[in-house]
Formats: sequence, C-alpha cells, structure tokens
Amino acid sequence: MKNKRGFVIAALVFFLSVGSLTSSWALHDAQLQMPQATKTQLQVKATKQMLKNIKTLRSYSLKDYDREVQFGDSWLDVDGNGCDTRNDMLKRDLTREVFNDSCEIATGRLKDHYTNKTINFVRGVSTSIKVQIDHVIPLALAWRSGAHSWSLGKRVAFANDPLNLMAVDGPTNGSKSDSGPDEWLPPVAKYHCTYVMRFTRVAHQYGLALTAASKSVITQELNSCTSVVGRPATMTPLSPALWARAAELAR
Repeated sequence: MKNKRGFVIAALVFFLSVGSLTSSWALHDAQLQMPQATKTQLQVKATKQMLKNIKTLRSYSLKDYDREVQFGDSWLDVDGNGCDTRNDMLKRDLTREVFNDSCEIATGRLKDHYTNKTINFVRGVSTSIKVQIDHVIPLALAWRSGAHSWSLGKRVAFANDPLNLMAVDGPTNGSKSDSGPDEWLPPVAKYHCTYVMRFTRVAHQYGLALTAASKSVITQELNSCTSVVGRPATMTPLSPALWARAAELAR
C-alpha cells in the first residue's frame, strides 16, 4: 500500500514538474513569437523614457576639441580581447569574413543600414575606406555636449564602445560628419527610428545632454516609428570597470 501511495505521489510530482516546464517553455516561445509591432512599441516606450531623463543642452561647450588628446588614438583594445576596436566592429558587422589572422579581416560583406547597399569590403590603402566605423554620437559632438567634463578613461571608453559604433558606408559616414539628429539622419528613412533609438541610448547611458532641436527630431521619429532593427534601446555598453584600462592605453 505504501509503495502504491509513493508511486502515486511520485507520479503527481513528475506531472506537476512537466507542467511547470511546459509553462516555462510556452512563455519563452510566446516571447520569441511576440509580434514585431509589440517589440517596436516596447523599444519606443523605453526610448521615450530615456529621452525624458536626458538633460536639454542650452549651449555647446566652447572648449577646444582634439580627438587624440581627449579620446585617445583611433581604435584601441579597450576590452582586452587582443584585437583593436575597428577589427572588432568589422567582425561583428560584416558577413562572409576572410581573416588574415585572428583579428584582421581581409575581405567581407557589409549590409549597410544607412543606405541599404551591400558593400564588399577589401582591406587595402585605397579600398578599406569604403567601409568606415561610425560613432553614432560623433566624438566632437559628445565633447561639446558634456564629454569635456569626463575623465580621460570614460572618454576613451566612449570612443571605443560597441554601443556607439557601427560599420557603415564610408561616403555616407563622411556626409554625417559631427552632426546630431537635427542636422543629419541616415538616407534610408526606414532606419531613422532605429538610429534615433541608438543615439538616445548612448546619450542616456553616458549622461550626455541633447539640444532641444535634437530632442524634437528624436520625438518625431519615435512617434512615427513602425519598425525597428534589433533592440537598440536596450543595448549593453562597455563596463565602467574598463575606464581605468582605457585611460592607461591612451597615455
């Protein structure tokens, strides 16, 4: 009798456990199958909340800007993975990569979000420039918008943070220069929403201020947003624990 009772209890526990696992799996599947419109709404909501918490910049800093002095040499290995930041970003954003070694990419293919063009990357003096690494918030703009008061380590980390970096079409990156959203948005209109989300995320994470004009454009884009690429509003930045290393690399 005891054995039978024990069997019944064990069976009940088993089925309850299976039921619990099934519920967890169902919840996970539901999240994966969440409609794109719902994902977009959640990203828009998160971005609007961040935008509310970002200070409005009344005037730009007039302190002199020097890229190498204030943000370090281009493309340091801040995260300590053995590869410089440019190669890290090419590895992240390109497909069909062929490597010269563990870090350096010889060739690859970029699907450029700014232009919707597919660009064949070939490393070389006259060809590498076709694919450039864009600072979503340009360094000069960041300097004028609050970075002038940061520590050296924070500035160098900012310049090498994947959160603020994208491999893009070179000429298009050149046309952007040091502009904010009030002066420049990607040529592909469908990417505007994703771009301003990423811009806002970076500004919020690093405590930069934005002009009223930039905030206005960002709000307009968010209000008309119908789709988003990835999850720009919840991207993870470099850890502040790396700021000390970043400062040492820049000295």
